[in-house]
Amino acid sequence: MKKSKILILVLVSLALIQLNASRVNAKKVDSILNCSVPTNSSLSFPDSSAWILKKIVGVKSKKMTIGNKAFIIINKKEQKLTGYTSCNFIKGTVTFQDSSAIAFNNIAPLKRSCDDATDKIEALFISKIKKSTSWKIVGNMLYLYENENLILEFTEVATPKAN
Repeated sequence: MKKSKILILVLVSLALIQLNASRVNAKKVDSILNCSVPTNSSLSFPDSSAWILKKIVGVKSKKMTIGNKAFIIINKKEQKLTGYTSCNFIKGTVTFQDSSAIAFNNIAPLKRSCDDATDKIEALFISKIKKSTSWKIVGNMLYLYENENLILEFTEVATPKAN
């Protein structure tokens, strides 16, 4: 029984990847998965976590898959965000209003010169972070939403376990 549920989740995940990501939203993901994955009401955001940017929804750029990877580190206790945009380091604040609401403020890059394409991706990445209103963690993935529209996808950075 467990193997068949895992297989179904894997197949659903693969099907979701094939969907046009700009049209996938929180309600569609929940209905497709039929609530078989924990929701935010039973999950809390980790006190401290690091996330590598996997996708800016709607952007098809090789800059997001080559070179230096963009990432964010969220420290929930201290309400701080730090990260890297593939060109500049960023910092700011983060607040959690309820079990799924999130707000990023005062996001500022430490400006250094980047090529035009990287500048555009950086501006879009920062813009999307600022627009994020809610979050969902499924497995090792963090999804950020603007209202009900999926806008950013991250993969959790694995941390080594102490022996």
